[in-house]
Amino acid sequence: MNSKTKKLLHENNEFEKNLNDMNKKSLTDIVVYLRGCNISEYHQEEVRKDIMQMVADGEARNENMKSVIGDDFKQFCDEIVNAFPPRSKKEKILVAFSEAFSLSSLMLGIWLAGGILEAVLKKTTFSALFLTLGDVINGLLIVTIAIGIVNFVCKTSFKPVKKSNRIKSFLVTWVVLFLIFASIFLISHFLTFNLVSIPTIGVVLLIVGLLAVSRFIDNVMI
Repeated sequence: MNSKTKKLLHENNEFEKNLNDMNKKSLTDIVVYLRGCNISEYHQEEVRKDIMQMVADGEARNENMKSVIGDDFKQFCDEIVNAFPPRSKKEKILVAFSEAFSLSSLMLGIWLAGGILEAVLKKTTFSALFLTLGDVINGLLIVTIAIGIVNFVCKTSFKPVKKSNRIKSFLVTWVVLFLIFASIFLISHFLTFNLVSIPTIGVVLLIVGLLAVSRFIDNVMI
C-alpha cells in the first residue's frame, strides 16, 4: 500500500470513529466486500469515503443506513465501484507480484524464526536455513489457502447465514481444517528432501529485498 492510499485509509479510519456503532458494523461488511472488488486500493478507500459521508449525513438527519443507501448494500456498492476504472491487466500482474513477494518474505521469516527456535531448544548453532521439498510445498499450500479464504470472505460478506446452516458450516469448517493440518503434517513428515541451504544473513537480506520490491511495486501503482 503506497503512502497516498495509507493517508486516505487513516483519514477514513478517523472519520469512521464518529459514526454510531450500528453503522460501523454495517460499514465493516462493506469494507470487506470492497477489498475483493476489481479496483485499486486507493479507489476502494475513495468509495469507502463517499459511503461514510453519505451515512454521516444520514445520521445528522436521524436516518439509519438502510434509509440512506437502501436494503441491498451489495448492489449499492457495485453501482459506486462501477464508476471507477477497473484494474488493468498490468495492474493485476503487479498486484500479484507484490503479494507474492510480501507473502514469500513472511514465509521466510516464519521458517527463519522456526529454525532459530529449534536451534535454541537443541542448544546448537544456527548458521543456515535448510528448506525441504515439504517446506516449499506447505508454504505454497498455506499461501494458496489463505488467499482463497480471503477471497471467499470478501465475496460473501453480505450473504446472511441461516441459523439452520450454522451447525453444518461449523462441522464443515472443522473437517476442512483437520484435512488441511493433516496434509501439512504428512507433507512435512515424508517430503524431507533438502532443496536448498541459505546462510542466515542471506535469508535476512532476501526478506528485506522481497519487502523492498513489494513496497516499490505498491508505490508505482495508484
